[in-house]
Amino acid sequence: MSEQTLSLKKINQPANLAEWLVVLITVVALLLGWALMTSVQSRSVPLQVEGISAGIPAGWMSTKPEGSEVFRVSDPNTGGFATTYLVETFPVAKESTASQAATFLGSTHSQSLDGYRVLDQNLVTVYGQQAYELKYVFVDSNPNLTHDIYPVVVLGVDYIYIKDGRAIVASYWAEKEAYQAGLGRFQRFLGTLKY
Repeated sequence: MSEQTLSLKKINQPANLAEWLVVLITVVALLLGWALMTSVQSRSVPLQVEGISAGIPAGWMSTKPEGSEVFRVSDPNTGGFATTYLVETFPVAKESTASQAATFLGSTHSQSLDGYRVLDQNLVTVYGQQAYELKYVFVDSNPNLTHDIYPVVVLGVDYIYIKDGRAIVASYWAEKEAYQAGLGRFQRFLGTLKY
């Protein structure tokens, strides 16, 4: 019988270690880049108007308020309909409830927003404050600097607060496709809202 010898391949450990280090460094760099991008995108700038203050997203455009609006800001980087935050106030009777203010607001929306339809409404607590949540949809067909020329389906939500004989309304409007992605940022905006 002949004797056979088995030769074992030696694994080149330094080369294997270098490959793992490259993978690890790449993953760490990607995570750091993602964290940097998130912090830049979530920056806010303080704004105070008529006794109402909030942290609005940095880089957003502010437009001249109309009617009962306190301020309106829009994201210039969204395509089509510009994602918008709107804060407005209107007087209410001292014994009025947020749901009564929502009824008034709904009638105002039905006159000023094309195709306005209520989707849902509830009494909610937002950052420890009682509010009335009004979710709706409308069609925007008014082309201007921040809008496309084609009609766009817009989802909206209003949070209505009652304080000292006035209703304070914080609204979020976004295209149907962008609504869910921007909702978390709007909810953080609500956390900065002081009135």
